[in-house]
Amino acid sequence: MSVLNVTNISRNGNDTLCVIMPCFNTRPELLRAAIQSVDQERSLINELGFDTSMILVDDCSTSANTKSALKEIEQAYDWVEVTLLMKNHGPAGARNKALLQCDSNWVAFLDSDDYWIQGGISSLCKILINNPSIEWISGDFFLVENNDDLPNSTFYPNHPDRYEYVKTAFKQNKEIRLEKPIREFLEGSLCSMGSCIISKNALEVIGFFNGRQRKGVDTELYWRLARSFDMIFV
Repeated sequence: MSVLNVTNISRNGNDTLCVIMPCFNTRPELLRAAIQSVDQERSLINELGFDTSMILVDDCSTSANTKSALKEIEQAYDWVEVTLLMKNHGPAGARNKALLQCDSNWVAFLDSDDYWIQGGISSLCKILINNPSIEWISGDFFLVENNDDLPNSTFYPNHPDRYEYVKTAFKQNKEIRLEKPIREFLEGSLCSMGSCIISKNALEVIGFFNGRQRKGVDTELYWRLARSFDMIFV
C-alpha cells in the first residue's frame, strides 16, 4: 500500500459514466430516493466533464407498485433507461444484462435500496480525471437502517480487520493506491457496490459478474479485479 501522488495528467474529456441499478419488487419510495440521489450527484459529475446516464434494470418484478414507479421514473428523467427483463436473473445476471447495453467507459453501481450522498461519487471522478492509468476506485460509505440519520462514523473505521489496509487514507486524508490487492480482499472486502467506479474495460477483461451465483457475487467480482488491477481507495 502506498500513498498516491496525484499527477496533473488529465483524460481526454470524453469520459462517460453509466450508473447501473437492478431492482426487483423494490418499494417505490426507495426507488425514488435512489434516483433522486443520483440526479443530484449527476450535476456535480457532469461539471467534471463526464456524460452521465443510468440503466435501471427491472429483474422481472411482480409488484404493480414497482412497475408503476418505473414508468414514472422513465418519464421524469430523460437520462434514465429502464430495461424490463422477462425472467428473473438475480442481481448478477441483471447487472450483466445492463453491462451488455452500456457503451460508457466507466460504470458505477447502485442497489435500489441504497442512495448516493452528494459529493461522494463525484469525488471519485475527480481522482479518475488525474489518473488515466487507474481502472478501479473505491470509497468509504455509511450503513443506515430504517431511514435513520447518517451515523457519526463511516464503515471502515468500525471494522478493524479491513481498516488495517486502508488506515493510511484516513490518517493522512489522502487517497491510496493498493497494488493488485488480492491478499487484502481475501481477508476482507475493501469495496462496496454503491461506492466504487470501475472501468468498462476492466469488467470486460475479467468477464463481468458470475451469473451462476446468487450470493457473494460482489465479493467474487472484487477478487478477480484485485488479481488483475491496482485499486485506489478514497
